[in-house]
Amino acid sequence: MKFYRLLDAIPWVRESLERKLGLVLFIGTQLTLLFYVAVKLLFDSPMEAGILLLIASFNLGSWVAAYIAMRFFLQPIEATAEALRAYLERRPVEVLPQDGHDMFGQLMRDADYIGKRAELDSSQLQRAVDDDLLTGLYSRRAGKRRLLEDAARSERGKMKFHFAFFSLHGLSDIGERHGNERLDALLQHIATLFKLNVRRSDWVARWNEHLFAIGFCDNNRIEEVVRRIHQVLEQSPFDVAPGEKRSPIVACGVCEHVPGMELQKFYELARDAMRGAENAVKTGTAQQRVMITIPEPIIDPELKAMMEK
Repeated sequence: MKFYRLLDAIPWVRESLERKLGLVLFIGTQLTLLFYVAVKLLFDSPMEAGILLLIASFNLGSWVAAYIAMRFFLQPIEATAEALRAYLERRPVEVLPQDGHDMFGQLMRDADYIGKRAELDSSQLQRAVDDDLLTGLYSRRAGKRRLLEDAARSERGKMKFHFAFFSLHGLSDIGERHGNERLDALLQHIATLFKLNVRRSDWVARWNEHLFAIGFCDNNRIEEVVRRIHQVLEQSPFDVAPGEKRSPIVACGVCEHVPGMELQKFYELARDAMRGAENAVKTGTAQQRVMITIPEPIIDPELKAMMEK
């Protein structure tokens, strides 16, 4: 580990395994040349240019051949690292070979098992609890229950209800560069911002990895409130590493519930509003990254027919 830390202290190779490997092999293949030069200097013998060039050429060829061979040899490690990253980011995972008997084979089997076991434990745990373990907000399960309850209250005319999605962008490389602990810390920071900027009557749920949902109850200034929360999230950076502050780019979609609307339709309108806001993530303004949908009131078909006569 000390040798790896020594390599990691070199800025040029710090973030690249390929460069670390190339540097180590280059140093290793040049040892014969260094030994030849050292012996010549020790015995005060004149250098022979032909032999020097021959050794240097042979070492260079050995370095290229060894580098290519090692890249092929380390492909199982690269595949294992990619599989673990996919498990952490909830992406589809390619099946790793299970028939190896050496250390690489055992590593691939163990990584595959740990990833599948973590997925299973996570799904069972999420079904068992109402609070998201990382952020302390509602889990998706609890959020769906509150969505159903508050939409029913709105249907009965007891309150006005808005449902909003907040999608976080620009965070995917933090886990790769600084470790998942720093990404988790950033998400906890964002959860704290949500808690500080919603009322007691409202609720916040972590819908999935980088997607949050808010239920706004009896809010008559929804646009002002949503844009304020959006601004707070984008302009409250967090220290992910010494000297590096990061804040997400946020796309927000909001829908107001109207009596007579089916719950699935209400949910889809909020989701579609968020997707519309996501179109402005790369090139749009902060104003364009917030979309609020207010559907037309739904009139009973029989009443509508009577009014049209």
